Amino acid sequence: MIKRFIALAALSLALPVSAQVVEVENNGSVPNAQALGLTGAGSLSILGEITANPIDGNADYDFFKLGRFAAGGNIKVRTVGETSPLGSLDTVAALYNSKGVLMTYNDDENLSQYGTRSYFDFNVAADDDYFLAVLGYQWTAFNNALSWDPLSLTPGNKTGSQGAYTASIEYSGALAPLPPAPPAGGTVPEPSALALSALGLMGLLKMRRKRAGV
Repeated sequence: MIKRFIALAALSLALPVSAQVVEVENNGSVPNAQALGLTGAGSLSILGEITANPIDGNADYDFFKLGRFAAGGNIKVRTVGETSPLGSLDTVAALYNSKGVLMTYNDDENLSQYGTRSYFDFNVAADDDYFLAVLGYQWTAFNNALSWDPLSLTPGNKTGSQGAYTASIEYSGALAPLPPAPPAGGTVPEPSALALSALGLMGLLKMRRKRAGV
């Protein structure tokens, strides 16, 4: 418990914390991500734990849905692992878009100065939903055990480190509006298509008038 308070104090010096949430399982993939409800700009902290995935028994990933950010926004994340009965957690922090594409990640911010805490600073280049993933470090040939398929419902990390962590998120920039939904049973017509339809309708009306002798 003392280590948890020390970790939170260290984070508060780096990034302001205005809200706090507790991680809730099962949030091991993009489809099952825990929604944080971020709006506009602000900051928050997360208390979480990397444990055995309840689905496949492997060390889990924790995914959090940050929200739909507009181009020009900014997302900063810092994670700090703790020592617990599960072991000493060496965190890795990663950011994915709605299609499961890895946008950025970090294992150690500065190993000599800060130990194994992780940090990234991401400038949003495209309107989209963005997802934070926190996981335990595992040396592999693929980016320190980052998920091969974050859209999978069972993307467990087989041998990554486990334990508790705190994460601090600072975000800025307006949230992007949702794209317009197509009408039921069809797609949104292009303006040119609407113009052609109008011309066709006028032509039909003219032909009917001629047949009626008007």
